[in-house]
Amino acid sequence: MKALLVDDDMYFCDFFREKLLHICSELGLDIACDISDNTGQKFQSWTEYDIYFLDIEMPQINGLRLAEEIRDKNQSSEIFFVSFYENYVFEAFGVKAGGFIRKKRLTEDLYKVLLSLAKYGIKRQSFVEIPLSNEEMLTVKPTEIFYCQSEEHYVKFFKEEQCSTLHRVRLDVVENVLEEFSFLRVHERYLVNREYIKALKADKLQMKNDMEIPISRSYRKKVRDILFERKVL
Repeated sequence: MKALLVDDDMYFCDFFREKLLHICSELGLDIACDISDNTGQKFQSWTEYDIYFLDIEMPQINGLRLAEEIRDKNQSSEIFFVSFYENYVFEAFGVKAGGFIRKKRLTEDLYKVLLSLAKYGIKRQSFVEIPLSNEEMLTVKPTEIFYCQSEEHYVKFFKEEQCSTLHRVRLDVVENVLEEFSFLRVHERYLVNREYIKALKADKLQMKNDMEIPISRSYRKKVRDILFERKVL
């Protein structure tokens, strides 16, 4: 895999790359990391990368804006923000960022990021089986599901472009199977894939397909805490 770090502090860039290569060696990951402080450079002139590590507050371009340009051209890349400022954490949802690495806890956060990449690279290709109420098994690919909605004794599975399928099963059963694939219960009737959350609002989530999912009062603190931990790793 190829990674790119964009940060206006070249001393930090060298330090970051040294840390990344050391952790990759420990985890058995093969990641080459380029660095750039030329934040005025057009993204079109960059080589396509698998992973981007972006500082947020830079002189010529905000890292969030840069992430939007990257996401427009590369939907499958992984984007992580690297910053001292944790107040940006929830703005990262809009560009489907994979996490938020704190510079003051670089080694710890970077290790968690790289470990998750090592594990998720295998999981994202996985299929799982969900036991239905009629004792049959439903085979699904978790990364293709945006969210699940309970309707009495049935669960509707939503994918891209509002495509959905309905199966007789309890949402609790679905949750038990999918929770290790970044799924989060946010309501008695809703289970969402965290990878497809676009924005977090006071009492709802906006998904990538623009569907708004309510967060019930009893889940609000748990949801916010988990999503913050996901973004701040």
